[in-house]
Parts: sequence; structure tokens; C-alpha cells
Amino acid sequence: MAEHHPLGDIEYLKENLLNSYPLGFPILKELIQNAEDAKASCLDYGWIKGISNAKHPLLKCPALFMLDNGEFTNENAESIRYILGGSSKPNQQDAIGKFGLGLKSVFHLCEAFFYIAPDITDCEYSTWDIFNPWAGAKNKDKYHEDWDNFCENDKELIKKSVNFIILEKQKEDYKEKEKWFILWIPLRQRSHQTIQGKEAGIPLHIKNGDNDFFGEIPPDFLGNNETKRQINILMTLLGTVNQIRYWEGDLNKFEIKLDENSERRSSLSALVHNQEHSIKGKIYDGGNALSFAGSEVITQIAEFANIVKRPELPEKFRRITPHNAIVFSQLSKDLSKNQSSLTLRTAVFLPIGEDYSIKCESKYSYYLTLHGYFFVDFARTGVLGWDGNNLNIDKKQVAKDDDRTLLQKEWNFYLYRVILSRILDNFNLFINEYKLPETEVSALCKALHSSKLFKEKSNREIICQEKQFVLRITSQGEEWKLLNRKRVLSLPETPKWDLFPKLKEKGESSEWLLTLSSAPNLRFTDF
Repeated sequence: MAEHHPLGDIEYLKENLLNSYPLGFPILKELIQNAEDAKASCLDYGWIKGISNAKHPLLKCPALFMLDNGEFTNENAESIRYILGGSSKPNQQDAIGKFGLGLKSVFHLCEAFFYIAPDITDCEYSTWDIFNPWAGAKNKDKYHEDWDNFCENDKELIKKSVNFIILEKQKEDYKEKEKWFILWIPLRQRSHQTIQGKEAGIPLHIKNGDNDFFGEIPPDFLGNNETKRQINILMTLLGTVNQIRYWEGDLNKFEIKLDENSERRSSLSALVHNQEHSIKGKIYDGGNALSFAGSEVITQIAEFANIVKRPELPEKFRRITPHNAIVFSQLSKDLSKNQSSLTLRTAVFLPIGEDYSIKCESKYSYYLTLHGYFFVDFARTGVLGWDGNNLNIDKKQVAKDDDRTLLQKEWNFYLYRVILSRILDNFNLFINEYKLPETEVSALCKALHSSKLFKEKSNREIICQEKQFVLRITSQGEEWKLLNRKRVLSLPETPKWDLFPKLKEKGESSEWLLTLSSAPNLRFTDF
């Protein structure tokens, strides 16, 4: 029986995966997803100098640890064991379960990692071990000295290093003492390079230079303001994780927590098809607050049912559901960037691809997250068919698209149209939930009106096909209104109502709506 070569795994990681993951928050995002998949309610992560009295050389260097209180099963243990698959082909992907692409992203930071979970009765695989891609089929690493042996004593030293979280300071979050998972990521050092004469000097990292190695201080991306802001936004679409803390040693640097009265995203199995479920609440980060509101729904229409039945779709995707959600978020001043903005992002539960920001003349910054159960590319960094230039999805065939890819693009195309059609309803929901003043609503409408999303004609036609969001003027004043399609008359300025009694009467009728031509109305015909 042929055995795969570890250098094939190294090549696979370097060429087929890591090039798609930028260093920094995207890696944390994937690890947060792992905690969410495990149905954890609390996630702690932190930087630690190392364990000086450990036997394993990788444990002596600075490390990043992840600790959550989610479930760990026999299937999870198997998933980690076979995260790279058993093939000699470096481009073959065999990972299953929650520990798949996301966990592979940690190799941006390390050459190998450790994991520890409570013992599982009759488990076929170890619940604690080192995962070392440099080790061959017989779990022997000939490229590094003393990397093979991860002993019981070292395991206990890792547990002891985070016991201040599990047992002492945060008992309420880990009250079920046998419900936790520890991921220990030794941050890459120059000393981790291969031994002389064995592919000498070849590290797993992609680039060449000092940025590939980590020093004796915590990497900035672990706890800077941008990371805090991204975690706040990310938490709006999580279903179980409601608290994330960052540590440096035993010092708690920040804590981000969901308000207990918030309405979370529901499990897909609990959602009734074509029935919207509210998502809203507040997230606190010290003295800062993020407010969010929107809704989710599984939208069943004929196009999705037909796609699922077609033979080009692999069997493993037959149970995919057209789940989608729209969430608007308002960030307090301290969480915002220097310049207030409206940021649009696509998501498959967690953000996918690059954000798009527009200046917003507001006291706050806002996010509009458009989530869909989309098909994504290999490294989960982009939605298939996504056109970032116009913020839309195109199902046209391009070079190398096979029948399966075309079908997945078609699914994404129809799902995105559903999402666009729901934007104005959720915009109105958000405004009413937090009673935004007219100045904030106008600023948001102006930003949306000038965005690529709205300027793209095909998008705008769907967004405003059934609804329009218009500044209504009457003799009583001005008010932003969400309306079904009705007759709108745009005026160059607010009239003197006493001089135009017929116009006043028309503006207050149920058939007409008067607005200002200068207002950033969200209508299809305003362009």
C-alpha cells in the first residue's frame, strides 16, 4: 500500500490553501467559526510566552491558544486526524466535519499545532495530540528533532496554562468541566526550520522575510482595534457564541459580549420555510456598544427546488437550503474608523471576500451584511460568480467552469436576487427598532444611493421592484417612508402650502406622494 509523503502535504498547504488566506483577522475568523460549529457559548483566545518547563520544543516558544466550551465528538477527533487526507497527491482535499479549511488556516502561524479535549468513551481516535504535517504516514518527523513525542506531562502543562480561565476566574462559562476544547498554536520561529541536510531551511510559510516569523511580543492583529471591531460585527450572525475574550498571559485585554435580551440567529432546522425570523440586539465591548437588527429566512422558490434535483449537483449538496439574512449594524464612535462610513459585506454566516465602504455623513458608522447560503471557492474566500466591481452575481460561464460550477453559480444568482429584494424591508426594520433620527436616515440613504450596490441597474431594479424608500413631504413636515410602489411627484423644493392648496391636498392623499428631487430616495426611477 502506497504511503503519502509529508512534503506533498507541505506543498498542498503552501500552494493550494495558504495563498488564499491573508495573515491576520481572517485566521481568527475561521477559528471563531470552529467554536460556533461546536455550539460553544464562550470563546477565549490569547497569547502566551510559552511553557519553559515543557519537554516538547514547540511548547517552549510563544503561542496562541484558543479555548471554547463547545462539544468535542469522536467525529471531530477523526476530522483532525485526517485534516490533510491520506493521499500522495498534494492537491487532494479529504477533510471532513468542522475541522476542515478553517483549521488549516492556522498554518499561516505555525508549523504544527496541539489540541486537547476531554476523554470520550470508546473514541476511535485520540482526543489529544500534536498535528504535524511534517510527520509521515508512520507519524515520524525526520525534518525536526524531538517533534514526535507529545507526552502526558506536556498535555497537563498546557491545561494548567489555561486553568485560570477554566477553573478559577471564569467558572460560570465552563461550569460543565468536561466540556472544553484547547487549540495550542506555537507561533513560527526561525528555530522551527528543518534540520540541516533534510530539505534544510524549508519552512511551511509562503513568503520570504521577517514577517514569516513571530517575536517575543504578541502579534498586533490579535487584539488591535480593527480586530475588536471585526469581532463585534461578526458576532451579529453567530448563533451560539455570545462572548469572546482576548488574553495576554493571564491579563484580560478585552471582552466582547452579546446582550442577553438579543434575538440570535436560529438553527436552520428550526426555521419555517418562507417565514422570517428576527435578528436584533446589542453587543458590548467595554464602554462601546453595537446595535443591530435584521432578519433571516429560508426562501423556497421553484428555482432552488429545480437546482437541487439536477444531476450535476453532487449528492453532498442535496440538503443545501436557500437560507439568507440581512443585518444592519450601528457602531458607536469608539468602535468606528476615523471617518464614518457605511460598509457593505457579503457573508456565508461569516464574512466572505472584501468589504466595500462608502463615506457616510453620520455620527456613527454602519454595516450592511448580506448573508446567503452561497457556494464559495476552494479556500472559502469568495462567492462563486461574485462581481466585486458592481457588487452583483453573474452566472455566466467563464474559462474552466464545469457543469457543477455553473449550477452553483446559478444557485448563487437566484439567492442573491432574493436577498436584494429584502433590503428595504430590513432597512426600515432597523430604523424603526432604534428610532433613528431623520438626519441619520438621510445620511444612510445618501450612502446607499451612491453605492455600487444601488448604482448597478440590475441590483436597483430588484431592490426597488416592490418597495421604495422615499422622503415624504407634507404640510406637516418631512418623514422617510417605506412604501409599496405608488405614484411619486418630485419637487425642486418644499412648496409654500398656503399658495398651493391643490398640491397640499395631493401630497396628503393615499394615491400620491410628494418628495424632493434632491432627496437620496431609494427608487428605481431616480437614476
